[in-house]
Amino acid sequence: MHAFTHPHCHIRTPHTRLRVVHADDGPQLLPLLLDSPAVHIGGHRCSGLSDAEHIARQLSAQAPAARGWIVELAQRPVGLVCVQRLGAQSGELGILIEPASRRRGLAREVIAAVTAFAGAAWQLRRLTAVVRAGNVPATTLFDSLGFARRYRSARRVGYERIL
Repeated sequence: MHAFTHPHCHIRTPHTRLRVVHADDGPQLLPLLLDSPAVHIGGHRCSGLSDAEHIARQLSAQAPAARGWIVELAQRPVGLVCVQRLGAQSGELGILIEPASRRRGLAREVIAAVTAFAGAAWQLRRLTAVVRAGNVPATTLFDSLGFARRYRSARRVGYERIL
């Protein structure tokens, strides 16, 4: 059960609140982005507040072609999830959960909610995701959620799910 709250498209799940990223959310994103080797800006790893502010402004400015949500647990930011439209019926999903909040089922819950949002609100028919090949927890998660592996290279695994 997922509640989509409009006009801001906040999403509530049983354990989390997904709050839409706003242009001034850089400070809330910074600890999450610094902790993740997977988030890059122009090929460079996020290294400070200016990078986090850039990502927040970018996610905010790209709506409705892209949407980012800060994952909050007990009113504290613990993750970031994004969906970017790739066409009229497809999009790409990205998620990161801080290490201290992993292994609690949050990513599974968040992906289910965002997938439901993408299908219901945007009428997307297909979501893709790309993860690092060595990220066994992420590959296990996407495999278990019904995402099909579409390719694997030495560095990345590409997934697709028909909605």
